[in-house]
Formats: sequence, structure tokens, C-alpha cells
Amino acid sequence: MNFSGTARLRAALDSFSDSEADVANWILSDPRRILPLSMAEVAEACNVSDTTVLRCARRAGFAGYTELKLAVAQDAVSDSEIIQGEVTAEDDAASVVRKVFAASAQALQDTQVLLQAQAVDTVAKRLETATAVSIAGVGMSSLVAQALYQRLARLGIRADAPQDSQLQAMHASMLGKGDLLFVISRTGVTRDILTIARKARESGVTVVCISGNSRSPLALESDIVLVAASGGFQSEPMASLVAMLALVDAVLVRFAQQHPDQARSFDSRFAQAIVPKSL
Repeated sequence: MNFSGTARLRAALDSFSDSEADVANWILSDPRRILPLSMAEVAEACNVSDTTVLRCARRAGFAGYTELKLAVAQDAVSDSEIIQGEVTAEDDAASVVRKVFAASAQALQDTQVLLQAQAVDTVAKRLETATAVSIAGVGMSSLVAQALYQRLARLGIRADAPQDSQLQAMHASMLGKGDLLFVISRTGVTRDILTIARKARESGVTVVCISGNSRSPLALESDIVLVAASGGFQSEPMASLVAMLALVDAVLVRFAQQHPDQARSFDSRFAQAIVPKSL
């Protein structure tokens, strides 16, 4: 499957060294200008070595510079890139709104490009066979964890999603072979979540990672990785959150599609349960 060059670069930003990030950001600021340039010319423009440009390409998942340039070229002719930019002090409210929404739209588009449908299918099937499901995430990622927990409940899937990191570790320690653990982290480098994932996997638990970094330590400790791209500017955490929620939605809609009677039954029961709390 051919992935968007710019989408891959954005998804890998957290894993780059400073000099590699300089190359990636230089390309992302105007992808078309890379097209006529050799690797040496890009290195000169970014004031880095040729090797740094090559490492940037490889860390983003390309075989080399040529493959990266070809992927970026496909982006350039597809009109798929959303025009956006950094929010500046001179921007009026309308410009700020446009740029923030563009960042979220870009994150969703990039996430769709990077996503492998087979991974969504695999997670949906693991939900069907898992004897226990646990969810771990801290900070803003805990918002995604709670959304996933509520959606699972509405599908009749029992899960737990404690917000305290120590409780997350305790609950994960009780999982075993055949169970499922979701670990959610935008950066993929949160120490507590990484420890939970590593210990769970050692116990034979299937670990599903939802993260913005496909090459992070957390991703490497996981069996299945769902990558949520960011929008690439100041609102990156929120844009990434939107993308992670979309990944959750895709997995659970797929499960509901495969188990329509179960989905309708439990959704109806939950709807009836909250009716007395409505005005």
C-alpha cells in the first residue's frame, strides 16, 4: 500500500532527532520544492548532512530518499493536501478558526491514509474473543480511554478503564493470555504506560496501541498499532485527540457491523437507562 509522503513525515515527527525534524519540517512547509532537488541539495538547504536526510526518510518508513520524494510527488499532484499554516499574532478570529479546523481535518485525512484496514479488522475480532479488556491512558489520552470504555459498554463488552495510573497497572497485571489491553499515548513515550504494556505482553496479553508515533517505544511493545496523525501545528494535541477518537470509532463501528443484534440490544438498554436522567 502506498502511503502519503507528507502524512508519513507528520506521523513520525515525534521520533526524529532535532536535525531530522529540521529536514521533515522543511519538506512539510512546502512539499513541492523537494521535487527537483537531490538529496545533497536538500541537505544543503537544511544545513545538515546527506546522511541526516537519508535517516529522516528511513525513520519515516521509506527505503530511501528517492522513495520519499516519489511519495511527496504523488501528494503534490493529488490535490489532497489541505492548505493551512501557523497561527500568528496578526490572525483575526476567522483565520484562527480556519487554521484550527484545518489542522483537525488534516489529522483525520493523514490518519486515514496511514491506517491499514486489516488492523481495524484484527482489533474488532480480538474484542470478540477477549475474556477481559482493560484500557490505559493518562493526560489527554485518558479522554480517549474513557470514550473507548463508554463505547465498549454500549456494545455489551465489559471493560475497565481506571484513570489512576497505579490502578491501571494493577488491573493490567490481572490480565492473561487471551485478554486485550488498549494503551493510549500520543507520544508513545509515557513511562507508566510503557511499563504496563511491556508487562502485559510478557503475560501473553494482546496489546493494542493507539498513538501518534508508529516507531515509539510503546508501539514497539505492542502487537497492533493504530497511528493517529497530528495536524502539525499549535493545536497538534487536540488534532491528534480528534484522530485517536476517529480510530476508536472505526474499530467499534466495525465490531457493531459484525454483531448488529448485540449492538442494537445493548444500545437500546443503555438508552433506556439514561432516559430518567433526561429533561
